[in-house]
Amino acid sequence: MLLECLYQMASDSLAFGREYPKILTIHNKILTIHNKILTIHNKILTIHNKIHNKILTIHNKILTIHNKILTLNAVTN
Repeated sequence: MLLECLYQMASDSLAFGREYPKILTIHNKILTIHNKILTIHNKILTIHNKIHNKILTIHNKILTIHNKILTLNAVTN
């Protein structure tokens, strides 16, 4: 019984050893695709952040003008 178990474990180990390079190849292909997706995602985020920062800059300028108008109104009243 023990000998059969050891033989089966050795057999399974050899089978896995033959398949291991194939598994690594598939894994590396998946990682390559994943990295390409992350690169594209980062480029999209960079563009998004630039646009968002420009919008915020314009918004802050509008608020500054608005506050100046409110200050002038308060002084004149």
